Amino acid sequence: MRDPGAETAYLFRHAMLRDAAYSLQLPGDRGVLHALALLLIEDVLGDDTSASAGELYAHAKTAAEVLPGNDGQRMSEKELHYARQAADHARDNYNPREALAFYDLVLEHPLADPGQKFDALFHGGSVLRFGGNFADALERYTRAGKLAGDDLRRSQLAGEQAEVQREIGDATSAQAGYEQCLELARKARDRAQEGLALGKLATLLHGAGRLDEAEARYGQALAIHRELGNRFQEGIVLGNFAALRQWQGRLDDAEQAFQAALKLQEETGNARFHAVTLGNYATLQSALENSARARELYEESIRQNRRLGSRRPLATFLSGLGAVDVHEDRYDDALERWREALAIHREIGSRPGVMSTLSNMAAVLLDQGELERAQACAFEARDILETVDLPRQEAPLRSVLGKLARRLGDLELAEQEFRRSLELFGRVNNPSGEATQHANIGNVLEASGRHKEAEAEFARADELASRIGSESLKRDIENARRGA
Repeated sequence: MRDPGAETAYLFRHAMLRDAAYSLQLPGDRGVLHALALLLIEDVLGDDTSASAGELYAHAKTAAEVLPGNDGQRMSEKELHYARQAADHARDNYNPREALAFYDLVLEHPLADPGQKFDALFHGGSVLRFGGNFADALERYTRAGKLAGDDLRRSQLAGEQAEVQREIGDATSAQAGYEQCLELARKARDRAQEGLALGKLATLLHGAGRLDEAEARYGQALAIHRELGNRFQEGIVLGNFAALRQWQGRLDDAEQAFQAALKLQEETGNARFHAVTLGNYATLQSALENSARARELYEESIRQNRRLGSRRPLATFLSGLGAVDVHEDRYDDALERWREALAIHREIGSRPGVMSTLSNMAAVLLDQGELERAQACAFEARDILETVDLPRQEAPLRSVLGKLARRLGDLELAEQEFRRSLELFGRVNNPSGEATQHANIGNVLEASGRHKEAEAEFARADELASRIGSESLKRDIENARRGA
């Protein structure tokens, strides 16, 4: 056994003796000692008590249980105060279990007023959402809704509920929630909440392929956060805006925005979104065909998201790293990462995540000649389409279904799936995806003997690839032409 060291041994003996000293006292005297300990610690710490709030809560609770009259009432008030502070401190330091335990203590406290109970339910729901516990988060938000006494709180709640709906693939409800969040924020005349609502709505619009609308909302959100000097929120929006710039094909602008966002997130201590932005930045590096840098960034993002307990981003970036593995012909590694990602998405109830991951797995299994397994993954993903409206996720899945039909010799179905994929990639403004589908359609048309039509499709694919400037895309198009 490792020697704990003299200082650690001293502290342990001191703690044991202190506990014994408390236990030997009569209840009334013990309450006085706990109250005295609390006051002495407060005096030493001054205003900065958050890191010791849990200990102060324990002293206040014990004192409140035994002290009579006004003294007991005062200790009970401190008990509630430190329970709230300990919960917020645990939340801000990414300790979800402790945060939820203290929020529950706030809810049970007899002195907690409706506003304090709302905060405990609202923040507890956010802790659960970040951990991917969407059903439990929604349950807390529903309870909080009964206590939301003003437009600002109702706006905050609508925004959080919309976040969960977006995560589980209910884009229609999510958009309605974000718009309600924005409307209530403006009604409350709270500029900070308005900026937050605009940023959330922009992210949804981005995911739906409504890029011009998303850009406008991001711009409005950034202007408000900068006006208010809110660098924390500015860093979040700038990271999401960088991802939009990448989707628009403005890769140099995206690079600059990612670097600025990461710097802001580091300076403001925003560990959770820093981990997400690292993963999104890795996606940009992958698009730039810088595989080594992409792998490095994905691995760091995955490490940070594991530490923070951020389940959905963890699964997302495991999938991203799997795509890098495929690019480097490390197919077994890719499938292993995707299996882990799939398990997480299933656990947290993320239908978009399940569908995307199954689509990725089907594509690789098909390339490896494992037709039955590929078919099983692709068809399970296709079944999810009946429950969601997610064009960004549906577009690549339709492409996989087209390849599967092509492999099975059903050229008519393959063409239908590729054309549906082409339509969806156009809807979400993804020219790279459009180029790939033009090449896939050309491949099917060539195999069907429709040579002139096929050449027209390949020409459109070449034109888009030249405009984008992607060498890997050009290779994919050439492979489709040769494989016809």
